[in-house]
Formats: sequence, structure tokens, C-alpha cells
Amino acid sequence: MAQQPRMHWLKLWTRGWLEGSIRFDLTAAQRSVFLDLCALARESRNPPWVQANETTAYPHSWLANKLNIPLKLLEETLKICKKGPDPRISE
Repeated sequence: MAQQPRMHWLKLWTRGWLEGSIRFDLTAAQRSVFLDLCALARESRNPPWVQANETTAYPHSWLANKLNIPLKLLEETLKICKKGPDPRISE
């Protein structure tokens, strides 16, 4: 019998998720995209980066298609997450 692939898990600080600034900075849809991006980063060949390879980023259109969301929602979420003194996402 074939061995099952190891399932990855993602640690989520529940209090920070429920009561932290992300709750106020992002809409519910944007929080969903943020969490999907975290899951993609965890599944990446090069965690914590979501990228095609070490030098090539995925096109935003590819990411939006992968996450089954409108491109506009992805770009709005990325823009908000890159702002501020402690950005949640980097280029």
C-alpha cells in the first residue's frame, strides 16, 4: 500500500487572530485571502515564500486563479498587508 503524504499544519495564534489588529485592518474576505496565502506559504517548496522558484514570483493572476478569487480582491489584500511599520507580507 502506498504511503500517505504527510499533511502539513499551520499554527494560528487564536487570540491574535480573533482580537488582533488584522481583525480591524482587513475585511472578512481579505482575512480569508490572507489565511489562504499563509496556507500556500506552508505548502511551498521554499516555506515561508509563495513563489514559483527562488527567483520568480507567481503572477497575481495565477494566485487569484489558484485561490478562486477575483484578482482585485487579491491585489487589495496584498496592498493592505504590505503597508505599515510591521508589514504582514513582503515582496
